[in-house]
Formats: sequence, C-alpha cells, structure tokens
Amino acid sequence: MNETNTPEAIYTSILAKNIKIKKGIISLIHLLRELENDDLLIDAKEITTKLATKFKEIYDIFIHIFETEQNSLTRLVIVKLLIITFPDKCIRFIQEQIERESSAIFLTFLYSFLRSQTTETSEILKKNLVKKYANKYDLDLKECPFLIDLEKTQINKIKQLDITIGYFRKFATDDINVLENSSHFNYVVKNRHIHALDLSRWELKEIPESICLLLELTYLNLSGLGLTSLPQSMGDLLKLDYINLSGNEINKIPEWLLEIARIRISKTYLNEGVISSEVITLAIIEIFNGEKLQKIEQTANILYWDTALHYKINNDGNILGVYLKNENLKLSLFPEQICELKFLEELEIPDSSIQTLPKCIGNLKSLKYFNLYNNRINFIPKTIENLINLEYLDLDDNDMSESFLLGLRWYKIGQQYLEVGEFNNAILELNDTLKIYPKNKYGWYHLGIAHKELGEDKEAEKAFKTFLEIGNTNSLVWSELSEIYHSNMEYNKAIEAIKHAIDMEPEVAILYSNLAFNYKKLGKYEDAIKAYSRSLEIFPDNIYVWRDLASIYRDKGEIIKAIDADEHALELERKSNINLD
Repeated sequence: MNETNTPEAIYTSILAKNIKIKKGIISLIHLLRELENDDLLIDAKEITTKLATKFKEIYDIFIHIFETEQNSLTRLVIVKLLIITFPDKCIRFIQEQIERESSAIFLTFLYSFLRSQTTETSEILKKNLVKKYANKYDLDLKECPFLIDLEKTQINKIKQLDITIGYFRKFATDDINVLENSSHFNYVVKNRHIHALDLSRWELKEIPESICLLLELTYLNLSGLGLTSLPQSMGDLLKLDYINLSGNEINKIPEWLLEIARIRISKTYLNEGVISSEVITLAIIEIFNGEKLQKIEQTANILYWDTALHYKINNDGNILGVYLKNENLKLSLFPEQICELKFLEELEIPDSSIQTLPKCIGNLKSLKYFNLYNNRINFIPKTIENLINLEYLDLDDNDMSESFLLGLRWYKIGQQYLEVGEFNNAILELNDTLKIYPKNKYGWYHLGIAHKELGEDKEAEKAFKTFLEIGNTNSLVWSELSEIYHSNMEYNKAIEAIKHAIDMEPEVAILYSNLAFNYKKLGKYEDAIKAYSRSLEIFPDNIYVWRDLASIYRDKGEIIKAIDADEHALELERKSNINLD
C-alpha cells in the first residue's frame, strides 16, 4: 500500500473533488478487501465517519454498492464497514441480508467478525446468524457455532471457492449404526443435538475450538486427518465415550484425553480381567489405534502372526504382551503409559509412524521381545540399555543408520564369540536364541558368519538366505553370499548377489571391483571393465583395481590401455611408499 492508496488519500481526493464520492468509496472497499488489515479497517471507519458528517448520502451509497455487488468477499467488507460506522442504522438492513444470504463465505466470515466485536449491534446480528444456522441444520442454538466453524474450514477464501450454507445437512443421519457402516454420513442428530461425529473423510488442518459446544457428543472419529494437536476445549465433552485418533501426528497426550481413557474407555479392559492400574494403557492405545485390542490366551504364540491387534495378561491381570501389527492402523506416538507395564514381556508396534521413544522405556525391565520395525524413529534414549532381559530388538527400516543399529548390543548376539574366533560356541549361542526368536535377523547374520568361517558354506548360505527372507535390506548379507558363491566358482550367482548389494549401496567402490572380478572369471571382459571403471570413479586410488584392469587389457591385446593402467598403479604405489617414508 503506497501513500496515494490509503484511506486518508482517498478521503483527500474526494474532498478535492478529484474523484466522485461513490468511486472513492468503491476504492476504499476494494482496498480493504485486498489488504484485510484490522488497523486499516479502523482507519476506514474514521474516514467513513468524517465523510458521513459532510455528505448525507454516504450510507445510501454503501447500500447501493452492496445491492449491486455480486462478490461475497466485497459484500462482506461493506457489511463490516456498516456495522462499525453505522451500528444502529444498519441493523435492520443486515438482518434482512443474513436472512436471504446463502453464501457460506459471507456468513461464516461475518460470524467470525461479529465474535470479535463487543457492541450491542454485533451481538444482535450474531444471534440472528446463529438462528439462521439452527433452522437450516435443525440444531440447538448452542451447538450451531460449531457447524458455522466447520463450514468455514471447507472454504478456500483465497481462491474464492464457496459452498452453500447448510452444506453438511446432507451428511446427517439419526442412526449411529448407519454412521458407523456408511461412508456417506458424517454426524448423528437426535432431538436437535449432535450425538456422533465422523470427520475422518474431510480435509481439516485443525478442529474448531467450538467443538466443545457439542455437549451431547458420545462418538467422535478424527482418524486420518494428520492433526498435530487437539483443542483444549475438547475436555468439556463430558459424555464422549468413543474417540478415534489413528492416522494423526499428535506427539503429546493432553490431560483431558487421559481422563476420557481412564473413566470411560478403560472399563471394557477392566471387565476382561486387566488389573486396574494398567487398563488406561490399553485405552490410550485404542484411542490412537482406532480399534479395541482383543484379549488372547497367555499361551498363544502371536509373534508369528502377520496381523494382530491383541493383548495378553497373566493370572493376576498384569499385561504380558501388546501386539499392534496392522499397516492400516498406524500409531503416531509411543504412549508413555506403556512404560508402566512392569510385567510386559512382548511388545510389537511395526509399520507405524512413531518418531521418538520416551526415556521411560528403560523401565520395562521384564521386556524380552521388542519389535519397532518400519517406524520413523531417529533417536534411541540411552535408557534402553536398562532393558536387562531384552533378547530381541528390531529397529530396522527406521530413520537410523545401519552402523548405529549394529552398535546396539541386541544386534550383537553371538558376536562376542565371533570376535575371539570361538565359532562353534557362537553357533551354539545363536541357535539357542533363534529357537525362541526365529525372526532375529542379526542372529541369522552372525550364524552365517560363524558357519562361513568354519568353511561350512551350505549352512552359511542357509543362514544368510533366512536373514533375507525376513528382510532383504542389507548389503552386507548379499556381499557375504557373493563370497560364498565365488569360492564355489558359482560366478553367475555371485554376480546376482553383488547386484543386489549395489542396489542398496550404489556408491561403495569395493562392490563394483568384486563384481568385475566375477565377470573376469567368466571371461566377460567388457562387463568387467565397466565395473572396474565405476569402482575407480568412486575411489580412484585403489592400486589393485588398476592392476586388475591392466591384466584384462593385456588379455584383450589392448597393450596401450594396459600400460596406462599399470602406470596408474605404479604412480599410486610410489606415492604410497613416499608417505610411508
């Protein structure tokens, strides 16, 4: 906004008769619409008031412009100016406009403006607007502000994508069973009150604070919205006994939600025999997972199941296992209440959206099996070292490096024996572990290493392949397999294994040199040259690669290229000797 395009400049131009009054007012209205500045609105009020003292027709000009204007946002600006400049005179006119208006842009943004005002006029008009919505939705007056706010969330003001007031009416039903089993209906109305609400199919960045006005609400589905927070006002929903928050990004559980879990949702688990001090944990998981957890027999070996939403308890009601294996139900956070389960032995939460683990994770002293495969975890608290009974930990496919994972002691089963060359003892320890937890990938990896060191290639190959059946995202295992195949002169198999490793780590030079060596054994010199050349692009100072490349050129009769490669090797060797001196 420049100095020639301000309310004061427009006022001066009108007084100087540089522009006509109507044109000046239109310029003022368009200026307010473009900038949407509260301070500018106050300035415009002062200018309009001064104009009204000099020109009696000002009010009528505003009315005429409004009646001929088609754009909802422009008409909204006019109404705002009328309300703050002519509060008494405009009431009847605006009441009539509210009654005949159908634009949700106009009405919802007018309602927001009226809520920001404290005048008697704004209060009267606000009641008129709410009453219009109450009649449209057949709702109690006290609950209508939520529908107004909800309509506002569906409007793109910048692109002026409008909807007609009452848009959500077509998604109403009076039967909760219809709501739960149909993708069309979004809320249940009985006796002019909303009893159930499903917003899971709408695009909402946040939930309106006015949701707290739905005091009869018992059912609320907010799944799949990607919300990062919830209104504190939701704590007023005292009758709420079902809430689904799966598929959101909420990283902190508000106190009011804990209260809902404790008082109303945990009763089911208490009736199933869970000890009272632990039922809230299952209730919280149910809220963030979207479905009730099913109780399963203590002896059931659920670790082998592909999908599960279950829990098991001991004879005293203490929770022994929690199993959340369902790609469609993603837990967005790790509830700290899990840390209070002193008897918990097995915990599975793979394929979810957990980003951090709480420090209290170290309190799970009874935990033996912990599966967090394929989450978004990028940090592990040091307290995890307190899990003294933990035998199996899967953190693969998280946001952590492979080298970090290999540094965790649960990824080192059998490694102590491997490091001192006691391969038979390593095999005994690993077999004992794998009998209990056959999906321990790194147990199979270390078992393969032990057999390979003993020259037991078939057993090593079987162990490495078992690792890959569980999860093939490890280049080290493919490299180990390639070495076995190479030593048994199965060069084609070795080549395929190395290619898998390269797919995972395409910038590792030694993989290409190993690939080239196997091509050379098969007499595929051109492929070998390409692989060696790629290795040297990544690491050009490898003397042995230059020598191998020279030998291939000699075998092909390309003497000049062979000499050139040899000279590279000699130069690198000379530099190496100088550095040693």
